[in-house]
Amino acid sequence: MIQTPENVLRISHLREVLGYACKQVASTGEPIVVQRYNRQEVILVPLADWRYYQQMEAELRDGGPADDPPENLPEILPD
Repeated sequence: MIQTPENVLRISHLREVLGYACKQVASTGEPIVVQRYNRQEVILVPLADWRYYQQMEAELRDGGPADDPPENLPEILPD
C-alpha cells in the first residue's frame, strides 16, 4: 500500500481531531498512519479489518485457511 499525505497524521494534530479521524476510518475503511517524531509506527484501522488480520494470523499460525477478507479491506500488496 502506498502512503499518501492524506492518510498520515502527526500525533500532535491527531490529538485535536481524534474523533473525526476515528469516524473517517470507520466510514471509509481507509487507515490513518500516526506519525510521531518523524516515525510511523502506529496505524488506525477499521475494527473489522483488525479482527480479520488477527484471525488470519491465528489461522496461518495454526496451518488453517483464512476466511475471505471484509469487502472494504484496503489493498495491502503493491501493484
